[in-house]
Amino acid sequence: MAREPDLPPATGAIGGAHLDHEQRAAVHRGGGPTLVVAGPGSGKTRVITERIARLLREGTPPDRIACMTFTRRAAGSMAERVERLVPGRRHQPWITTFHSVALRILRQEADSIEGLTRSFSIYDGAAQARVIRKALSACGLEVRLHPAHDVLDRIQRARRAENPATHPLGPYTEVAQLYEEHLAKANAVDFDGLLIHSARLLAREAEVRERWAGRFEHLLIDEFQDTNEVQLRLASLLGSVHGNVFAVGDPDQSIYAWRGATPDVMLRFQALFEGCATIKLQHNYRSSANILEAADALMAEHQKLPRRLLPTRESGEAILSMALKDAHHEARAIGKVIQNLKTDGQSLSGIGVLYRTHMQQRAIESLFARWKIAFHVVGATEFLERREIQDLLAYLRLIDNPRDEDAFWRAIQAPKRGVGELSAKRLQAVVDEANMDVFWKDRTTLPEAIQSTRVTGGFKGRTREGLESFSRLLEDLAPLASETAARALRAIIDALEPLGWIDAMPGGEGRGDRRSSLEELLSAADDFHERYPDDGISGFLGDVAIVRDLEPDADGEPHRDARAAARDAVQLMTLHAAKGLEFKTVFITGLEEELLPHLRALHVPENGELEEESDEIAEERRLFFVGLTRAKDQVFLTRARSRVMYGNARPSRTSRFHHELPTDLVDILDPEHLDALAIEKDAPPGAGFAVGDAVSHGHYGPGRVVAFAGRDFDARVLVHFEDHGVKELFLQHTSLRREQPSGEA
Repeated sequence: MAREPDLPPATGAIGGAHLDHEQRAAVHRGGGPTLVVAGPGSGKTRVITERIARLLREGTPPDRIACMTFTRRAAGSMAERVERLVPGRRHQPWITTFHSVALRILRQEADSIEGLTRSFSIYDGAAQARVIRKALSACGLEVRLHPAHDVLDRIQRARRAENPATHPLGPYTEVAQLYEEHLAKANAVDFDGLLIHSARLLAREAEVRERWAGRFEHLLIDEFQDTNEVQLRLASLLGSVHGNVFAVGDPDQSIYAWRGATPDVMLRFQALFEGCATIKLQHNYRSSANILEAADALMAEHQKLPRRLLPTRESGEAILSMALKDAHHEARAIGKVIQNLKTDGQSLSGIGVLYRTHMQQRAIESLFARWKIAFHVVGATEFLERREIQDLLAYLRLIDNPRDEDAFWRAIQAPKRGVGELSAKRLQAVVDEANMDVFWKDRTTLPEAIQSTRVTGGFKGRTREGLESFSRLLEDLAPLASETAARALRAIIDALEPLGWIDAMPGGEGRGDRRSSLEELLSAADDFHERYPDDGISGFLGDVAIVRDLEPDADGEPHRDARAAARDAVQLMTLHAAKGLEFKTVFITGLEEELLPHLRALHVPENGELEEESDEIAEERRLFFVGLTRAKDQVFLTRARSRVMYGNARPSRTSRFHHELPTDLVDILDPEHLDALAIEKDAPPGAGFAVGDAVSHGHYGPGRVVAFAGRDFDARVLVHFEDHGVKELFLQHTSLRREQPSGEA
């Protein structure tokens, strides 16, 4: 049976907000390094914002406080909370992201880094992959056998490491060298480069380090478990003057190993900062006791920093599990339960459907569309990925940084100018050869090179006309470099419109749809200028790049997000995207081996023995833990007995994580009953039973009531019997008997 909840300790009040004694200890902790281990639903955001408010009330200047988190959305939400706690202040603390801090450092200190100017470009994942593919080809490695993203991941792991020699690159050593050379030539950095360059700069230049670390009397870090090695170094450097580093995180929610994060970073913080105080927030104010007990059982033997989740709510309903024939039947079962929940009065926006991979989304999305179940896919990055948006951003990047070759090749195709793949290769070869000549010592960029007939003269017909017209266009746009991003974007649109740029785009979308997306980009640029009037095109491009590549689950589209939030719709998202959110009801789909845990996490050592859980499986476990603890009241687990994976239908095996959940907390639901099933807490009038009642039956034996369906003569009760599973019985004719708990009169 689930344990009864522990009542929270006595509360106090700060600024009208009630805090338990653990939260209060964290908020009032004095100076020095502090590590707060905050379980899910324990009020970690409240602790951070209340601590910032306390520091402000006690006289700490806002510009002496910095708080770093991992998404702009989280930073914005935190800033709003602080504003509500301490209203009326002209200036607020710097609440931002790690990458935004690193970007600001590099923009201001670019002169201290050889080969980098303040207008450097930020290469996103797609641009990085293109450079890697070119480097692989140059090294004689077949791109098909060496996927660019896998190669890039290996290179980035070595770059992030304090000692790169611990991550030998083997056949990719020369590829990594060419990759770095290309970035330098293009006056560009990638996202890891933002962190790496800023950390190296602070470590190398004492004067720069003192200037930046001296600015922040208090440094707070949210979601600390998601920091990687280079971010930890950056945090320690920024906190090196005053030493007041306040880190909040949960090692059980560390789910970003692909970004270099591990739960061990919490232990490293304790070792790195001498005299570190550790405070544990263990009271959960979100989930029912049953859900927390299941989550605790999942993690009991796998915690880096042991702690319990102490419930403040009653036991609640059992977790319900369903095994379906295939992915389509799984989607149908989910849809039917959601229809029943809606009939019972539950808001659709309080329902989250979570999946391990986007591959699972298609069947669910298709079913919801057919059944007219309103839904919103969280994490859709289609806005910033749209062709017209990427074209405009390429022009903007090129205006800001003429050395950005990736932007050059994108812009020259918008619209097409007769410069195909062969012409592009030939042009690049001509420019590379010309750059070896002393004549070209000051004309090293592609935009500058195509201004000369020495380059364009080697081309004929439409290709030459295209190069010359593109050169004239870039020349006309060049003065926009000193304008705001919004003005520059409007000028670019005005210049491209007469060329038939939008009309020439392939696809079925109309001009109105594309024009609408352009207006949204212009609106975002206007909003950026209003918030950061001193930041020009470089600042806007950096902001967009961070949203696009580092926050793929943050939609990057505030206007559409606001509309979706205002609509009553089921939220569909990956387990990664669900982090930090909560729902009344949660569906976790695809609870199968090779999905959760994912196939990539399943590998057997060469000796064939698995003595302990691998790091990859441990992260999949934490991912499931994150999913479970998003739910307030009810969790549904679904799995398919057969699933199409990589083009082949094959039998599925139930996830090991499902087997580890306590059986007394999980009821198996027979999908055959779903057509008539309405998951209700309230029994029909005169039923004589309630959900959760222990009952017995003359034939089926002991069991527990899990749901009711129908009304009047059709009223039925669903009971999970210990030896017979779930059975549906008509209330009018059943011989079901309610067991009387001991001590009940």
